[in-house]
Amino acid sequence: MTVPTDIAIAYLIQGSFYGHSIYATINMDTWRKDSAVMVVHHIITLALISFSYAFRYHNVGILVLFLHDINDVLLEFTKLNVYLKSRGGGNHLLNDVLSNMGSVSFSITWFWFRLYWFPLKVLYATCVSSIQSVPSIPFYFFFNALLFALLLMNIYWFLVSTLRNPVFKCLHSRHPCRSLCFMLFSSAPCSSL
Repeated sequence: MTVPTDIAIAYLIQGSFYGHSIYATINMDTWRKDSAVMVVHHIITLALISFSYAFRYHNVGILVLFLHDINDVLLEFTKLNVYLKSRGGGNHLLNDVLSNMGSVSFSITWFWFRLYWFPLKVLYATCVSSIQSVPSIPFYFFFNALLFALLLMNIYWFLVSTLRNPVFKCLHSRHPCRSLCFMLFSSAPCSSL
């Protein structure tokens, strides 16, 4: 089976991006707490791109790329508005609102695409449906192990971002502002009480 040209081009672009991301995360970016996980994520993704192209599993591969990359649009939009809201020595309300809306949208789509649709559609298809229809799939365990590693990293990042969220910290503290009604209807920030 030949890979269609548009999918081959998408694979080339994505493979190039993740290859550069490995280099950039190690040598150019500021090292953060989750940088090691990010490097592993990029290595696994590059391996999945390369091997799914080589073994003609591109139908599943393009779905995995879509489900993971759709969030990056909202992430970059949010980051752009975060940087623009305090430009020129002043605060810009429109960029502040857009960054908050982008942050909420990013969180929702992250959960929806990476933690709901990815396991429901991709992992179910590759782990259950594929083995039922073709019992001797080449590299079945290799690909599924890499896909499960991606899922575990997505869960890790979701939990880390949730636990670092100020609303989550406020709700789980012994502070009087933990009441959701108080947080929603009070103008005082939780940290000032």
